[in-house]
Amino acid sequence: MDDFVEELERVRREWARLHGGAEIRWNAIWRRRIVEWVRKQQALGKVVPELAERLGIRVTQLRGWLYARAPWQPSDGEADRPPLRPVQIVGETVRIPDGVPERRYAVRLRAGVIVRDLTLLEVTEVLRSLV
Repeated sequence: MDDFVEELERVRREWARLHGGAEIRWNAIWRRRIVEWVRKQQALGKVVPELAERLGIRVTQLRGWLYARAPWQPSDGEADRPPLRPVQIVGETVRIPDGVPERRYAVRLRAGVIVRDLTLLEVTEVLRSLV
């Protein structure tokens, strides 16, 4: 058996002894070490289900650790710009008093605010004001 797998078993047994048999919750340091070991094993041709079984970790949990993305951090250039604000724009054709159909829009902000009956020029102004 691999030294790393034996080390995990020792840690798991110690955890169970201290916590009355409760399932271990691997912290970030252990997760990082496990992921590094799994990636080395994958380079040798091993597959995730086999490695998960050897480690005694659920396949779905191991895959989650392997493919987790690091939290997004803005680059220096992005940090200087204001963040984008999600909006939803909906258009509809309406009849105005002279009877000619005209396109009007509604803008919905993430905060729940809805601004209705806008022309395209007014939508542009609303969007500019969010920057």
